[in-house]
Amino acid sequence: MNRRPNYRRIGALVSGGTRSYVKQQLAWAGHTEDEMIWLGRSLVLAFLLGVIGGLIAYFGFDSIPYALLAFASFFTLIMGVRILMLHNMVQERAKVVETMLPDALRVTASNIKAGMVPLVALRMAARPELGPLKDEIEWVTAKSMGAGSLVQALSQISMRIKSRTLERSMSLFASALKSGGTLSVLLENIAEEIRDGLEMREKLVAGTRMYVFFILFTVIIAMPALLAVSLQFVDIVNSIEIVESGISQSIGLSVQSPMRSETVSTFSIITLIVTSILASALIGVVHEGRELAGYPYVALTVVGSIISFFIMRQYILRLFFPA
Repeated sequence: MNRRPNYRRIGALVSGGTRSYVKQQLAWAGHTEDEMIWLGRSLVLAFLLGVIGGLIAYFGFDSIPYALLAFASFFTLIMGVRILMLHNMVQERAKVVETMLPDALRVTASNIKAGMVPLVALRMAARPELGPLKDEIEWVTAKSMGAGSLVQALSQISMRIKSRTLERSMSLFASALKSGGTLSVLLENIAEEIRDGLEMREKLVAGTRMYVFFILFTVIIAMPALLAVSLQFVDIVNSIEIVESGISQSIGLSVQSPMRSETVSTFSIITLIVTSILASALIGVVHEGRELAGYPYVALTVVGSIISFFIMRQYILRLFFPA
C-alpha cells in the first residue's frame, strides 16, 4: 500500500510559506523528496512522539494539563529537531562543495590552457572525488547545452547549493565569459583565494577549541555541581527547620512549612536544560559563527549536565554529607 498520498495530504495542512521554506532547504540539501511528503512524515512522527510523551506525563502526574503541555512540548521539539537536521545537511553540503571548489577551478583552468572551450573544460573537471560539486557541474553543463547558456546556468547554481563562496565564484566566472577576460588566470586566482580562506578558517577553528572545552566544562561539570550543592544546602536547612518546628509547635507557635527539595530539584533540571541549549548556541557562534551550528551539542550538554547533576547529588555529595 502506498502511503505517500497520505503524507502529502497531511503536509498540505502546513502554510504555503513554510512549504516554500522547506522546499528550498530540501533543494539546497540535495534531496529530491517532495516538500509536502517531508512535512507529512515530520508531522506524523512529531504527533506520535507527542502522544507518547503526553501519556507518560498523564500517568506520571495524573493531570490532563501536564499531559497537554508534554504533548505540545514533544511535538514542537521533534519538529524543531527535524528542521535543524535539514538545515545542518544544507550547511554540511555547502561546506563539502567549498572544500572541493578550488580543485575543480584549477582543473578547469588547466583544461582551458590545454585549448578546451569553457563549457567542455568545466564538464571535464567534474570528477567523482568532487562529491556533490560533481553533480552541480554536470547540471550546469547539461543545462547550458540545452536552451540556456553557460552564463545563465552559472548564475542559477546558487538555487541548488547555499554557498556564498560558490555563488561569488560562479558570478566571476560568468562575468569573465561575458567580458572575454583571461579565464584560466582568473580561475586560478579564485581557487587560490578560496584555498587561503579555508586555511584561515581552519586556524580560527583550532584557536577556538579551548573556548569550546571551557563552555562544555562549565555546563556539564561546574553548573551541575553548584546546583547539587545548593540542593544539599536546602536539605540541610529543611532538616534544621523540621527540628525547630517541632519545638515551636510544642509550645504553641505557628511555623512556616520549609521549602520542598523536589521543587528545587525540578527547577534545577529546567535550568540545566535551558542553559545547555543556550550554551550549545554559543558554541556554534564561537566555533563556526552560526547559532544553529551548535545544535549537535544540545544532546551532549543536556544529557551530560543532567547525569552529572544526579551523580553529584546521589553519590559525590553523600561522601561529604552522609544521610
